[in-house]
Amino acid sequence: MKKIVFLLFALFLLQNVVVAQETNDVVATVDGQNITKKYVNKILKEDFDKLPENQKTDENLKLLVNKIVNQKIEDILLIDAAKQAKVEVTKEAIDTAMNNIKAGFKTEKDFEEDLKNEGLTKKEFETELKESLMKIKYVSTEINSKAQKPNDEELKNIYSKIYLF
Repeated sequence: MKKIVFLLFALFLLQNVVVAQETNDVVATVDGQNITKKYVNKILKEDFDKLPENQKTDENLKLLVNKIVNQKIEDILLIDAAKQAKVEVTKEAIDTAMNNIKAGFKTEKDFEEDLKNEGLTKKEFETELKESLMKIKYVSTEINSKAQKPNDEELKNIYSKIYLF
């Protein structure tokens, strides 16, 4: 019975993925940017396929959809906040990050093939990389500007709680 339910569910999911690839129905709009069913279903398929068979349930599907949409909303808001804060990422930083990623591939052709499999052009990937670096820089700047270093007494208390129980 579980196999039948799963097969029906998989068929339903596959149908939604195919339909979503043909349309750009909007799931949510954040600061003028649309989050489409096509985007959600692309990520959903990748994440859902990674789940063990016994975890491929309707409930987990709903949780994944919510996680994907919420993550995209957070990304959009962080990028907007970084832009408003005038966070700059240099071309050198992008090139360094790109070279570090490419180093994980045997050849440039393997890297380009992986981009193609992900449905990305080199330019789109570079834009995503730049936005990721902007988010990292923005968050680390915000945290560092608001974080207070502990004084000696606080350090002693923390040390005694961790090591001296």
